[in-house]
Amino acid sequence: MKKPVLTRTCCLAILILLLTVSCSKKGMVTIEAENPDSFPVVTISNPDGKDIVIKPLGENTGSIGFETGGQITWLRGAPEETITGENSSVFRWTLKDNGSVELTLTKSTDELNLKMKYMSENGNPASRWFINIDAEADEYFTGAFERVVDGPQANSWKKGIETAMNLRNEIVVMKVQPTVSAYSPFYLSSSGYGFFVEGTWPGQFDFCKSDPSTVKIFFEGPDFNFNYYLGTPMEIVKKHTLVTGPPFVPPRWAFGPWRWRDDHNNNTAYFDGSSVDTPYNADVVEDVLMMQAYGIPCTAYWIDRPWGPGSFGFDDYLIDYERFPEFENMITWLNGKNMELMLWMEHKKINLAMRL
Repeated sequence: MKKPVLTRTCCLAILILLLTVSCSKKGMVTIEAENPDSFPVVTISNPDGKDIVIKPLGENTGSIGFETGGQITWLRGAPEETITGENSSVFRWTLKDNGSVELTLTKSTDELNLKMKYMSENGNPASRWFINIDAEADEYFTGAFERVVDGPQANSWKKGIETAMNLRNEIVVMKVQPTVSAYSPFYLSSSGYGFFVEGTWPGQFDFCKSDPSTVKIFFEGPDFNFNYYLGTPMEIVKKHTLVTGPPFVPPRWAFGPWRWRDDHNNNTAYFDGSSVDTPYNADVVEDVLMMQAYGIPCTAYWIDRPWGPGSFGFDDYLIDYERFPEFENMITWLNGKNMELMLWMEHKKINLAMRL
């Protein structure tokens, strides 16, 4: 059903559009614009914390924008509203170039999905999207990746580093960096919300570094699809986990002590000088027998490189049988002692563990 649209010629008119999809005010959205040329302000009600406000930054930088052809366009004025269902609304801005932008809001319990789409008259898609989120002076942000700072791994323990789990004053680029860190476009705010970008396009989170009162976000792609989760940190993480897919719990042996050796030599004598009488690799057997002798529990044995042919042999799935004679029987022998065998491998700068 099409609702009446506030005329754009009204001077200093204020448009308030409400997504009332439940009796609760939690997650209610308002979009305000003082006049047709002003930047809109989007507010999401959040009884569990501070209301989430997507805001303009000044006369030249708005609240929501997109880039096409190298030019950034910031949305201005009041959108048109179309109600499309009980739990969703579509807002549309008509642009001066006769194109338009749609903001689709879909609400479920403690979760709000927003999807931005640019519809161009000339067929040129958007290449990047921008939003600016208001932040309090003491607001705390965590997530995005497990490193302390972005970039090379050594940067995380440079002398004088004060950043820890709080990412405030940090910029995190959402693409593969020269580090072993894993990246996810999800962060948690101390103001009672979580933010997650759905998709695989590169982007960036600026956690109040360039502007102390704003989380500045941009992501590449023709569309921009993101979620707000509301609630306690536990509720937010649970909701996000159910959206992205819950991890499965590793088997019990994975939680036990592991034995790891960096290099394995098939020696003819053990460390104490006694002769080797095993058909398997001497270092593997000695490690296992010594742990048993001293009552040290072990549920997995890790063989680091090289385990394949050559001085640095790995990742070609070939076993060096001179270094590891009767390799298959050795696995059975380890399994008989309630141990799983793990191999280290590296392929295209990705570290992996392979269970055998």
